[in-house]
Amino acid sequence: MSAATRGAAMAFLLPDFHNPTGLCLSEVDRSRLRLGCPVVVDETMAELALDVDPPVPLAAHHPGVITIGSAAKTFWGGLRVGWVRADADLVQQLGQARTSTDLGTPVVEQLACVELLGEIDRILPDRLAVLRRRRALLLDLVAERLPDWTIGRSVGGLSVWARFPQPVSSALAAVAPQFGVRLAAGPRFGIGGAFERFVRLPYSLDAAAMTAGIDGIAEALAAVRAGRRADTPPSALA
Repeated sequence: MSAATRGAAMAFLLPDFHNPTGLCLSEVDRSRLRLGCPVVVDETMAELALDVDPPVPLAAHHPGVITIGSAAKTFWGGLRVGWVRADADLVQQLGQARTSTDLGTPVVEQLACVELLGEIDRILPDRLAVLRRRRALLLDLVAERLPDWTIGRSVGGLSVWARFPQPVSSALAAVAPQFGVRLAAGPRFGIGGAFERFVRLPYSLDAAAMTAGIDGIAEALAAVRAGRRADTPPSALA
């Protein structure tokens, strides 16, 4: 890690249930990190621990990192309230810089977030139980409809990282809307055309939507492999 960050202006890390893989950096590896530049740590997914204990914040090992978080993944995607944890002087600078570009977060959303944070110990277990059921359903659907795909071990967060035999991720994402699905192709998460054998599959939707989505992906993949397109494009699922 130190070699990767040496000489960089800044590094952006997602150690807590990484998007798109769902992996979580172990506490041992967190302590072993050697950070050679300013680091921003995204803790947006930190509360969504499905198979492991909630991770210790990276700042516990590296107090100088800048940590950002959000209520959008923990509670509801429409609650666009976030925060920054950093050195007091830096937080003050960020606050001053924001006034020139943003009038501020709406008051109602901030009040709603305060109420939800006060109830997080009651709300979060049910939220995690729902995500576990949805992830299990997604894995079952992939095993049934896309048996030659391999799913990476996601231990939390909102998505799994799926691998397929052929490097057709971009082609699949381009064709999928014709079959009712919008996908984030693998190369969106890398550089230089990397991850053409991968695609991110979220499990944040309900059972009906996920079933329709996997059915659409299976049909889109068959079309890519056969070089054909959908006859009647349906409305795409977000």
